[in-house]
Amino acid sequence: MIFHFEETQDYSFVRELYRIAKEFLQFLCNRRNVSFTDIRLSNNQGKVGEFNVIEESIEIEMKPLKDGRYIQQKYIAGYEGKILNDIAENNLYLRHLGNSFRDSLIIDAASFVLRTAAFEWEFSKLFSEDKWKSDQRKRLEEEVSKELECLIETSTGKKKKIYKDLKKSVISYISLSQKIHQIFEEYGARILDIFGCYMYKINNISYDHSKIGERIGKQRNNFAHGNLDKEFINESLIDVVFLEQIVLAMQLQYFGIDEIEIQKIINEVFHHNLAL
Repeated sequence: MIFHFEETQDYSFVRELYRIAKEFLQFLCNRRNVSFTDIRLSNNQGKVGEFNVIEESIEIEMKPLKDGRYIQQKYIAGYEGKILNDIAENNLYLRHLGNSFRDSLIIDAASFVLRTAAFEWEFSKLFSEDKWKSDQRKRLEEEVSKELECLIETSTGKKKKIYKDLKKSVISYISLSQKIHQIFEEYGARILDIFGCYMYKINNISYDHSKIGERIGKQRNNFAHGNLDKEFINESLIDVVFLEQIVLAMQLQYFGIDEIEIQKIINEVFHHNLAL
């Protein structure tokens, strides 16, 4: 990987390039424990120095690479600039990635919630929530908001605060389960179903788009609201494993990568080994 830039004494700029390059590799490998063995600083005359970053030692995993569990450059050729730009602007959600391939196999409350957060982040990039509302609903929300605004302007004290809170609640938001259902509507048949049908079949679970969304939404809420006394929804375990693959498909779709290439990437990164 080579970055060309104007001569600079700004080491924070070089440090930022390092972050972008590292997160790009994390995205390609679908895990956090990536590192550079050598970072060279050069000019037109040749090497002028090295860039070293003091970080915690990480576990080096070679098996995922040997198994081909990464995004090959040929699948994203021509889109590297878009991906790097998204990373530079902190617009690509990567916080849900496991610290290592081994860690990514462990599902706990934190990883469950982070995967749903990644999904909602990427959903907001692909779609406007207004797209899923009827014209009548949007018109009524606007009318009620205007009426409440008048009440806010003519009120004081606690009553004014209540009207402000009511105005915030007027705008309806699409639930997580509804968003998951919409993603299946958009990309199920074209990208996701071949993997979902396979995964749920080998786990003896019915592959039902609506139920997947409902289970993930309910279990996420239990975790997020601290309802640890609620019984864990067993099927949501396979749901959130699949959700990680859905998130990657959404990210690739956002960059404009061909749907066939997206399927090839999902097939290899998650080691499905299906005939496409």
